[in-house]
Amino acid sequence: MIGIDLTEFIEKVQAYQNTPYALEKLYIETLKRRDIWDNLVKITEQKTRDVVLKFLNAWKCRLSYKCVKDLAKALRESSELLTKMKRYKLQDVSLDFMIADDNTQEAFRNISTVQAGRRTVGATATSKIMHMTNPDYFVMCDDNIRYGYGCCDNDLGYVNFMWRMKLFGNTIIEKYSVARRVPKEFAFKNIASECKSAALTLPKLLDEYNWVKYRS
Repeated sequence: MIGIDLTEFIEKVQAYQNTPYALEKLYIETLKRRDIWDNLVKITEQKTRDVVLKFLNAWKCRLSYKCVKDLAKALRESSELLTKMKRYKLQDVSLDFMIADDNTQEAFRNISTVQAGRRTVGATATSKIMHMTNPDYFVMCDDNIRYGYGCCDNDLGYVNFMWRMKLFGNTIIEKYSVARRVPKEFAFKNIASECKSAALTLPKLLDEYNWVKYRS
């Protein structure tokens, strides 16, 4: 991607650390629920309500609890697709892989189109769910972030967004490696440390930048 500024990236990730979300414990608590995210084929309506929707609504997705039954069903039905993606990391996959990946698009469509009252679960909540299933690969996004990258609110839009995040992530890692003279394999941890970010994965670090960038 053209025009990516390493200094701006670092400044915005540092700025994120002063927001309430940087201190928000529910993200980590929800992420640790591997009994759910690594076993979606058996997710219950109770866990969907008490864990999944609790997290999504705390992060301002505002979903009606009327969707619990259908969302649990969609998650179970998408389990095989998402399981296929668990071994991938954003910084390791190729662009060719991402272009040929049908699993992301199908799972995103299955989940995002579930009815939740007068609306659907939608793109923002679905991106957060998918991030929880594989935080090393899937990047979260909301309306402001998607529109900032020129991406639509549907499955094709999310595939487009992920492709852009792959290019963005590659560029940041390469620029940081050159600027700080560190091997690429150590760049992510060094960036997170320099920014005083608790992000454990590149997708989470990109999300912290995006959140500040598209609210400035």
